[in-house]
Amino acid sequence: MVLSPDEKLRYLDRRDGSKKYIPSKNLNNGSYLSVDFKMNSHDVLLAGTLGTMVKVFDMRKPKSAPWIRRTGRTDYVKSISEHHVLCAGMGQASDEFGDMSVYDLRFLRQDDQAGVNGPLVGFPGHIYNQGAACDVLLDRGIVAVNEDTRMRLYSLRSGRRIPCPAIDKYKPGCAIRGAVWATMPNEREPSLFVAARNAMSDESTE
Repeated sequence: MVLSPDEKLRYLDRRDGSKKYIPSKNLNNGSYLSVDFKMNSHDVLLAGTLGTMVKVFDMRKPKSAPWIRRTGRTDYVKSISEHHVLCAGMGQASDEFGDMSVYDLRFLRQDDQAGVNGPLVGFPGHIYNQGAACDVLLDRGIVAVNEDTRMRLYSLRSGRRIPCPAIDKYKPGCAIRGAVWATMPNEREPSLFVAARNAMSDESTE
């Protein structure tokens, strides 16, 4: 899957190897910024945009795509269960749910519906940073996300911030560009690997 500058999602059809694309109809003035497949379904693609929509494409009929409407752009989209998706990106200053939310895919909007989707879980303490460095630890129900040149942990279930001294004290003094959870060989607990400027470090959750 490729995010192209002409606002199209390009992909190779696994059935015949042909090159195809998903058109950008009704993008609400925005390019695609992030993609993920729905959990347990490689036929359903989630695509965050520079506008206010997260499009939900069924690859078997991609021209018809319902959406989640947010209050701002979506730099990060992640399927966290069969019916739930985590979205992070810039919202409105007045948004009581913060700039990151969990939505229920069973309640999507169609072409003739206006308004904003209400999130299932909000993260009111989260502050948006452009180009969200974000990753989830699904078995713990935790999301790590950058804010104000720091990494913070939040509960996917409640939206509340989770204190973690090892991660809370880490402050590189510059924008954080990437983050990923990983459990290294001979280690029992996962570590959070963070990329900032030309350096990479890991912060353990122990």
